[in-house]
Amino acid sequence: MMRKKAKRKGYLEPMAGDVHSIVRRLARGEPAVHPELWARWGDIVGPQLCRRCVPLSLRNGRLLVGVSSSTWLHELSFLIRTLIDRFADEIGPGVVKDIRLIIEPHIFARKSAPGRETPPSFQGALPANVKEVLDGISDEELRRSAEKAFRANLGAHGQANK
Repeated sequence: MMRKKAKRKGYLEPMAGDVHSIVRRLARGEPAVHPELWARWGDIVGPQLCRRCVPLSLRNGRLLVGVSSSTWLHELSFLIRTLIDRFADEIGPGVVKDIRLIIEPHIFARKSAPGRETPPSFQGALPANVKEVLDGISDEELRRSAEKAFRANLGAHGQANK
């Protein structure tokens, strides 16, 4: 997705439009990652791996997984066959035929810049168009995650308690 360039340095653009299109694709069943795989990721890989790797896409049976560091990429490379077997048992055979690992440390970086606090989450009623998108998501866990992302985005743009 392409974004317009910000007019001034330091200007943040709301990500609601981007999130809308992503959530709509997920709700229509066209996700980059199989919805069952995404919803059950933590159960399948376990809590330790869940904190260090995340599914990015699934195409033609090849699962692309982002890993927090080269150390974890190396560790996970020994578990590929085991993970493929777990996916077959939990989601169904043939959904994941191969796993490719890439290092994506920025996905796991959750620290705020020095001297900056994390903005508060939006606490009010969500806009009607956001509620409509959320209502179209049948997977409860995915719906909660999407709502959390919308609320964080609205809070980051100064709408925390409006």
